[in-house]
Amino acid sequence: MVSVLDDIYDIHGTIEELELFTDVIERWDLSMKNQLPDYMIWYFEALIDFFAELETKTKMEGRPFCIYYAKEAVSLLALIG
Repeated sequence: MVSVLDDIYDIHGTIEELELFTDVIERWDLSMKNQLPDYMIWYFEALIDFFAELETKTKMEGRPFCIYYAKEAVSLLALIG
């Protein structure tokens, strides 16, 4: 996931697309995804699904707080793109 995120920032995205993409990731807002190019929508949906699964597992393990820190780390990666 991190490698693809890095490629989006380094190779594929325009400045305008990346600014919007960063905003969408920081907010974790699915309602904004339709403003993104198709390849970013695909990635964002996969990212949301990944974190939903991770959240389910960490809750079952009694560590629901972990998801907050993981999302913060991804948001930080998006900011430094």
